[in-house]
Amino acid sequence: MSVDNRKLLVDELQVGMYVSRLDRPWIETPFPLQGFYVKDLTDIDQLRRYCREVTVDIARSRTQAEPVSHALTGQPAARAEVKPVAPQRAATPVRRPAYRTTVSMPQEVSASRELHREFALSVVDVYRALREGNAPDLGELRSSTSRMVDSVIRNPDAMVWLSRVREKDAYSYHHAFRCAIWGTVFARHLGISRQSLDNLALGLVLMDVGKARLPDGLLNKSGLLTPSERLELRRHVQFSLEILERMPGIPSQVVQMVAEHHERFDGSGYPNQLMGKSISPLGKIAGLVDTYDAMTSERPYARALTSVEAVSRLYDLR
Repeated sequence: MSVDNRKLLVDELQVGMYVSRLDRPWIETPFPLQGFYVKDLTDIDQLRRYCREVTVDIARSRTQAEPVSHALTGQPAARAEVKPVAPQRAATPVRRPAYRTTVSMPQEVSASRELHREFALSVVDVYRALREGNAPDLGELRSSTSRMVDSVIRNPDAMVWLSRVREKDAYSYHHAFRCAIWGTVFARHLGISRQSLDNLALGLVLMDVGKARLPDGLLNKSGLLTPSERLELRRHVQFSLEILERMPGIPSQVVQMVAEHHERFDGSGYPNQLMGKSISPLGKIAGLVDTYDAMTSERPYARALTSVEAVSRLYDLR
């Protein structure tokens, strides 16, 4: 763990500390995905209902704490000493956008319900047009995608909550727009630029358009795929790139992300077995959210995992 982070029991928290990580997935709690300051004892009481331990970002905290010492010994630890953080020890600012939540989650949920529906429908329209051999309305898609990014910038939790209210219909369509939401929220937390947020969201919507060229029987098969069927399924990446080539105005960053979303850090992915830093940052984000949403969705050949099971599986695969 970084020297700027300390693991503490919830009971050892103090007002002014910045909670950067929980001992369970954020989406299983009502807390902001990007972390938060402990404002008062009410925050600590609410945390206690969901977590036993949390991680505190010392550099961002307005107080300083020692790491919990009884996690390994099993003995009660003395209450963490709280000291003012010396100005000269403040973290060096990172040159990246500092997105700030500007509205409450209930306000953004209320304001974005219709936007969420329109965004989902625009994705459905793109896939339907491709299946029918027509050119999709890319302008409308980019407009709705940009408005979705605006919502995530205002408050990332609202779109996440709305995306969990799932419709049992057309997995590919809804997988695409859920991935766009997951990816945008994750990238916002990382501090990626607004332009890259727009490109990431657009790429996540379009990354699987090549599946429109695959037979339905292959996509909906309930049993294990044969080696030849697996190879056929993997062709959707090349099909997606061919489709994007015919769409005017697709940013090169989007094309690269679509090409890489099935590559893996250890070189075990496809189609080019790229490794490590050879995979672009957006390609890595796409691979993570694509896998996470697939794991937590009902599919013909696998049951949906809970978010806790999926995150645990991702850690196993890291």
